[in-house]
Order: sequence, then C-alpha cells, then structure tokens
Amino acid sequence: MIPKQEHEAFAPHGWKITMSAYTTRKKFYARAVAIQNALRKAEAAHPRENAPKVGQIRSLGLIGKEDETKSILSAS
Repeated sequence: MIPKQEHEAFAPHGWKITMSAYTTRKKFYARAVAIQNALRKAEAAHPRENAPKVGQIRSLGLIGKEDETKSILSAS
C-alpha cells in the first residue's frame, strides 16, 4: 500500500489537500473551461449586430481622435 503522504497535494497557499479534493478541483476547472468554450462558440455563432469595426477599435484612445472615440462609444 502507498503511504498516505504520497496521496497528498499542496495548494498554492500551503494547505494540504487530499487527492479527492484535488480531483474535485480538477473537475471544477474542467467544467469552467467547458463553459468558457461553449460561451465563445455561442458568441462566434451569433455576432453582435452593432459591433465596432477593427479600425474603430484600434483608434480608441488615440490622441487627437477624441471625437471619433466618443461617437464609437455612444454607438455601442
């Protein structure tokens, strides 16, 4: 039998956690990644109607483009 010490992992803050807690943490992480991927896929399938163009996004915050920035932000 493997000693219990080899079954333990350490959390970033130094607390000792058992392997079951570690696998639970992995499951939560996998679930969060799956939700993020599903959200990205849904957003890609249905893009925003009034989404700003790439050129408009790049010009945000540039010196001398305050009027253009205001018009883009008010349209969103």
